Amino acid sequence: MAKKKTRGEGKSTYFRKLYQEHPDWLGTKSNELAFSQYRTDNNLPPEAEIPQDIKVALSNAKMMERSITQNKTKKAAKKAAAASPTAAKSSAPVAKVLKNLDTLEESIDECITAARSIDREGLHSLIIHLLKARREVIWKMGQ
Repeated sequence: MAKKKTRGEGKSTYFRKLYQEHPDWLGTKSNELAFSQYRTDNNLPPEAEIPQDIKVALSNAKMMERSITQNKTKKAAKKAAAASPTAAKSSAPVAKVLKNLDTLEESIDECITAARSIDREGLHSLIIHLLKARREVIWKMGQ
């Protein structure tokens, strides 16, 4: 009977561990620190080009770690707000704002769909603006 191959550490797993070891790197726009560490760990020369699949794995891992960190922060804030005596008063307006932002996002989505169905090429710049507006609404919802 053939032996099963043992799998090594995946690319994303490597970068997730790297960001867990260096959480301050999550706040930077540049990935050069992570690429430098990757080159060192894989015995590559400092000027070696990083393959595209490694760049994608790093990007995905960074996004996931940021998401996890943000979720932990949100949970801690909710827990602290629930512990305070004014929490019941302050949570109602926040819920209303989030509901309104959710409605706004859905409306923008409908506008994007309509613009694409009317004239995708002719309304390209409008669609770009709508996509930017949608991203900003989503960003506001995440705060």
